[in-house]
Amino acid sequence: MTKYDDLTRCLLAAGGAPSEDGKTMNLVYEEDNDLVVKEWTGSEVGDQALITSGVKKSTDAPYLEFGDKRLVFFIDESNTLQCFTHNDTDGWDDFGLGEAKIDVHPLSRLTACPTPTGVIAFFQALNGSLKGIKMGEKSLEVFDKIPATPMKGAALSVVVDVEDKVCLFYMHEDNNMHYVVQNSGTGAWKDHILEKSAFDTPITRVLVSQDPQTKTFVAAFLTASTLFRVESSGKRTELGDVVGEKFKATGSEESILVGYIPVYVGGRGRYHGKMISKNSHYWSSVEYRR
Repeated sequence: MTKYDDLTRCLLAAGGAPSEDGKTMNLVYEEDNDLVVKEWTGSEVGDQALITSGVKKSTDAPYLEFGDKRLVFFIDESNTLQCFTHNDTDGWDDFGLGEAKIDVHPLSRLTACPTPTGVIAFFQALNGSLKGIKMGEKSLEVFDKIPATPMKGAALSVVVDVEDKVCLFYMHEDNNMHYVVQNSGTGAWKDHILEKSAFDTPITRVLVSQDPQTKTFVAAFLTASTLFRVESSGKRTELGDVVGEKFKATGSEESILVGYIPVYVGGRGRYHGKMISKNSHYWSSVEYRR
């Protein structure tokens, strides 16, 4: 089994994060409107636990582990954004985000990550625009003026870059991956395009990281059956096919592993894989830690 098998498994799950020692992976799945977390060691499934019921079919479920906290976002059957937290005494419990009544578009995807000032989550509002929230200890901030034009049901991925700027990646109506970057001083957003990120088939999932040395963004795109790697420099590589839940390399395993690729970055802000520093910043639909 290769790190690309790990990446494929993560892309096919609703969300997930590695354990503190990096030896296991906690992945979240929607099964018959239940949200379930499963512990993976390599290709073997260990402990499983029910988080909650009544979730939307095929919901994304960004799952975060940072410090002593564990939480997961998801969309319920009423198309409302929800959040559950975990503690060792009571298990999983409703965070109470539903009281804010944050309704989302029926096709909305989710992405989230911790930041030094609070947990942020992004989704599509009822009118199709991109919207976000930041949850502090006793506050809830709303981002509703993001200058973006996403397609309905756009794949989303958020990363806090090496300069602590929030970068939200999304599929634009022009069929390219765009990303909006928030100015940490003014709070204003600016839209950018990721070159050579247009695909003939729909993108089901995307995970984005940043190379800490070159500061280049690297995106892993999953279509219905193919895994791609796209850099912000414009370089695009077809890595292989996904058959069932298995990854099959396009070329030799050795040639594919040359270069920088987001293999998996979990809720603890760790990068696992070829040429990825374990102290780097995070990319994806859910996790980051300083």
